[in-house]
Amino acid sequence: MPAPPPFANTTSPCSDIIRATDPTAFTGLTYVGEGERDVWDRRVGGGTRLTFVLYNATYDDGMMVEIRVERDTFKEQAEYYAGKYSKPFGQLPTGVRTRVRALSIMTGIQPWGGGLDDITIHNGIVYELTNELEETLLHEAAHTSLTDYNLSAEWKAAQQADNTFISEYARDNPEREDVAESYVAYLAVRYRAARISKTDADKIVQAIPNRIAFFEAQQLAIHPIAPIPPLIPPLHKLLKMTAIELSALYNSKPQNQSYETEE
Repeated sequence: MPAPPPFANTTSPCSDIIRATDPTAFTGLTYVGEGERDVWDRRVGGGTRLTFVLYNATYDDGMMVEIRVERDTFKEQAEYYAGKYSKPFGQLPTGVRTRVRALSIMTGIQPWGGGLDDITIHNGIVYELTNELEETLLHEAAHTSLTDYNLSAEWKAAQQADNTFISEYARDNPEREDVAESYVAYLAVRYRAARISKTDADKIVQAIPNRIAFFEAQQLAIHPIAPIPPLIPPLHKLLKMTAIELSALYNSKPQNQSYETEE
């Protein structure tokens, strides 16, 4: 029988892995005009066509993303809201931004969503109040850019080998949420272990070592996440280890002592 997931979701225990003061790839915002766009609107539970104030956001890795701000409600504050989300989006690794073509900012208290090529943001949910803004964007961007992984044979093999899920949310939606939930946890333990508790780091490594190996094998671009000494072994060693061996190696070393001091 599969082991129970260690978390309800991964954005809460990993809520500090990207901070507002961290580097961003965002370089500028250009007003384009107004225009209609087809979007998925959770306020009506389906697709709709809305008029937006439009901007182009540019990033230092060559990406350009259309920022759409719902005109009827936010017209006077459109530039503020466009900038509010363009910068933290640029704090995400390039590898999970590659397929995102637009951020669609609307009213409402509905959860955010990652679509085929855009992220829908309902501004009534203020994720920054729980320090989860960047991590929520990370989760939704993973939906958009890493969607192909969900049904791949390699991912399914990793799921089976781990014999559990990182969160209840992933377990309850294995073909829709497992990749996004697991990627947040992977980024935390692989690049930001100094910003999560040792207990949570242990839970992640012990629960999904094969998914960690899967993400490591993809070699996704990590810019602008600042490189720090790795928590887990190099790929060629990791892929040869069993889950038990990886857990033993991880728990045999003092945690967070090799990392840069962070305020």
